[in-house]
Amino acid sequence: MRKNKDKERGAVLLTTLLLLTVMATVTVIIMDDILFAVRRATNIEAAEQLDWYGRGGEEFAEAWLKAIHGKDQIALTQAIISRTPLTLPIDENNELRLFITDGRNCFNVNQFSNDAFAEAALKRLSNLLQNMDFDEFSAQTLSVRIADWIDADSVPRTGGAENYTYLNQYPSYHAADRPMVDITELRAIEGINNTVFERLAPLLCAAGDSNDNKLNLNTLQLEQAPLLASILGVDGGLGLAVNIISTRPVSGYDNIDDIWQRRDVQSLKLNGSVKEKVKLTTDRIVVTFQVSYQGQIRNKSVLYALDGNGNVELITRRGRF
Repeated sequence: MRKNKDKERGAVLLTTLLLLTVMATVTVIIMDDILFAVRRATNIEAAEQLDWYGRGGEEFAEAWLKAIHGKDQIALTQAIISRTPLTLPIDENNELRLFITDGRNCFNVNQFSNDAFAEAALKRLSNLLQNMDFDEFSAQTLSVRIADWIDADSVPRTGGAENYTYLNQYPSYHAADRPMVDITELRAIEGINNTVFERLAPLLCAAGDSNDNKLNLNTLQLEQAPLLASILGVDGGLGLAVNIISTRPVSGYDNIDDIWQRRDVQSLKLNGSVKEKVKLTTDRIVVTFQVSYQGQIRNKSVLYALDGNGNVELITRRGRF
């Protein structure tokens, strides 16, 4: 009798321990789900807050551009070449930073969508890439492949790439045969890997038109000298471009004729078409936003258009990762 009672007690004890183990396991799972839900809700809230901070930054940037553009181009030029970001504190540990750059100081690849500009643009792009230390063969090959990606026809240039090349990729795809929406599309072009893209992206852009960007000689940075050298189109042009930028007055050039009257420039005997590709003002500004909040960072670039009356218009916004 006693043995039976001991067995019953043992069975009850084992059952109780088993139930406690199951309940403890379920409790841990429920608590883990609760903690995950809390973290998820916190991250969603932080992401939404980042978006609102970004929108607030856009409004601030637009108001700031109106104020500074309404005065004169000198103040705007100084803000661009100083490279000092505008910093807006959010709280003790977070901030919104705005970086201002000239939206015209880049080679517009969408020129290749206009047959009237395509051949001249192809020569200039090849010249630009060679000034960026690409060898002549690589420069010409990359140039024609970029042109083939954008132009409307499906006939590849010599050394270029059209649908036949991309249909043999895995996964296969077609050449765009249209203007680029964003310069990151370069990554889809044959021969442009991440390393090449990182070299190209700072000096190439995909503007919303097919026109050739006029370079602003007052906001060009030294690393953008290849852009000016590609316009000069002469041997030693890179050294001259660096010299023009490095000897620029602190307040910028007052008159574009001051540049053409330089002895080293006059010796080139540049024609009028070259002179028409540069200016001393800008009508496009790129503001890059960097927002940090609760461990998350959000990057975004916004393109603003400026007119001669001091008005500012938001053209495009792009997220950056």
